[in-house]
Amino acid sequence: MLFKPSAYAIVICIALCAVLVPLAAQETLRIHGTGDTTLHGNPNCRYWLRLEATVKDTWLKAILSPINMGYMYREKPAQDRYQSLPSLIQASNFVDRYCTENASELAMTGAVRYFERLTSQP
Repeated sequence: MLFKPSAYAIVICIALCAVLVPLAAQETLRIHGTGDTTLHGNPNCRYWLRLEATVKDTWLKAILSPINMGYMYREKPAQDRYQSLPSLIQASNFVDRYCTENASELAMTGAVRYFERLTSQP
């Protein structure tokens, strides 16, 4: 690694991501017609299933990237499985299935479960 950030810099980065990334996701959802999201752009499952693929992809990047950053810093795995994904189609399909089965839940729960599954694979 060319640059090894201090723990303080990483905490600042994660804190900024925790504020800015959901706002970016919220703005993406607002552009496409909100009404079924929480304050931070977390769509409920019924709304998620109506979103266009590009909006789902943007939202998943905004949510999963900071989760992965914290995971990589905390767990220090040998491989970054999130960054190794060729696309987020698998994640989007996972959240689609989750939301189809759990219509009263939030898409965030499906995204977190996808990340847990991704990082728990041997």
